[in-house]
Amino acid sequence: MISGKYYIDISGEKVSKVFESEDPEVFKRYGIARVDKTPTYNYGNKEVYFIDKNCKAIGDVSFKITMVEVGTYDNKAIFISGTDDGIEILDEKMKLISKIPYDMDGVTDIIDIIGPPGANGLFPIKDKQTELWGYMTIDGEMVIKADYILARAFTDDGVATVCSKDMLRGVINEKGEYIIEPQYRGLTDFREGRAFAQLNEKEGARLINLENQALSDDKFGLPGYTVYEKLYSDGLARVEDKTTGLYGYIDTEGEYVIDPIYKNAQEFTNGFATVKNKDGLDGVINTKGEEVVPCQYEDILNISEEGIVPVKKDGLYGYYSVENGWIIEPKYKDASPFNSGLAWVEDVPSEE
Repeated sequence: MISGKYYIDISGEKVSKVFESEDPEVFKRYGIARVDKTPTYNYGNKEVYFIDKNCKAIGDVSFKITMVEVGTYDNKAIFISGTDDGIEILDEKMKLISKIPYDMDGVTDIIDIIGPPGANGLFPIKDKQTELWGYMTIDGEMVIKADYILARAFTDDGVATVCSKDMLRGVINEKGEYIIEPQYRGLTDFREGRAFAQLNEKEGARLINLENQALSDDKFGLPGYTVYEKLYSDGLARVEDKTTGLYGYIDTEGEYVIDPIYKNAQEFTNGFATVKNKDGLDGVINTKGEEVVPCQYEDILNISEEGIVPVKKDGLYGYYSVENGWIIEPKYKDASPFNSGLAWVEDVPSEE
């Protein structure tokens, strides 16, 4: 049986070799993807390298998968790598920017000691002796004292969510001053002046603003967001209704614009979002809640900037445009969403 994963462009043309990879990454918004150097099911020993949008290796270097992280600094990709001597920060071409001395004894995962930089360029980093987190510049200068159990990256709002020593979450500004004192058991990053906050585990989450004013009651499940993920897109935030466990969308004042009727839902991209109905079938809606792709398919993955989604029909994946219908008929065993104009696919194994 022969099978392989490779990248295609929007026209369906193959643009890369077949990668010996369990699961190549979707291209990031900064135009790179991670692939396995050698196939192995032993995650801890896996080595990886990175490719650019031309599907060419970036630098002649590979990393242990748990000892490299990717971020964005000054609108360009950077790589954060753990070495025997400490932490290395590399630019988008794998050239060394800075080397931060750090005691790596016992460190098995780079994200346990440092996070990608935020919008202001500061990196969350753990003090090895106290095991508390603070913030440093790209050159390793500590600018906010390590005083937190947890420190998230700064967002475009100029603030960061941190966890105090008494395990309560609050919000600091770029001087390390609290603008919201630690008081929440759960708190997302602030985006567009909004965040979801949970006072205790028995309550749901409520929408709050930077003045710590509640804009809704505690009717939502507490969402989890990555360092780069938006809270709002196209003016709407995806939320889980605490009572029903179903998903809908709210505006910036915490009011439902699209009722929580979906088993699952994704964020909007250029006016469209993938949803799963109560019967477990997938479709695509617009910001009015209208189905532009009916909820009738086995699986639909995230929508791309171009309005294209991978759709599973009769056990195979193809690609569907919300404006033009099928652009690649279902023929792949597996597929990823498009990002940076590229997606990976896996052919149906054939006998040889």
